[in-house]
Amino acid sequence: MEITQPTTPPYQHAHIGRPCFGETVTGDGYVVIDLEDSLLIGIIDVLGHGEEAHELARFCESWLKSHASSDILGLMHELHLELKGSRGTAMTLAHLKPPLLRTVGIGNTMLYRMKDQPKGVAAQSGILGQIMPTLRMVETPLIAGDLIFLATDGISEHLDNLLLMSWFSLPLNRFCVEILREYGKEHDDATCLAVRYLP
Repeated sequence: MEITQPTTPPYQHAHIGRPCFGETVTGDGYVVIDLEDSLLIGIIDVLGHGEEAHELARFCESWLKSHASSDILGLMHELHLELKGSRGTAMTLAHLKPPLLRTVGIGNTMLYRMKDQPKGVAAQSGILGQIMPTLRMVETPLIAGDLIFLATDGISEHLDNLLLMSWFSLPLNRFCVEILREYGKEHDDATCLAVRYLP
């Protein structure tokens, strides 16, 4: 199990991830990239498990870091072309620049924005590197105190809103631990990334 909790003012973030039962490496990944006046975050879920999925997830992380920009639609299209012929991946990207949170996703990944209650933004059907839909970007307000978390499909989508809100004020590393403990699936790679906006 891996836990990180670095800080990029005015944002705090934490991440937790683990491979599926029986594996030693994970095919999930994540990025948190400071763009000086904004933040780019993403969650990656390569199809399948094991070493090959792990290597492709690390490639996606590296590619996003070297091509990072606020153009999340462009990043999706470019990485789709880069991954042609691979096993493919699900991915959600989000760009945080107050007063807006902009997000786009493909495949079995989710983004949730929490303030008064959790609100989910599901990714579109498709597989990056294989099947690219016509992308739709979702824009929502970004308000001081917002908690945004992204999850791969190793985290169940059947979340209890009351339970989530009971964890809202926890330190982010503890929040991620609780998500994984309560909703992580043993037989899938599972990753959660949480970001809090605190200007």
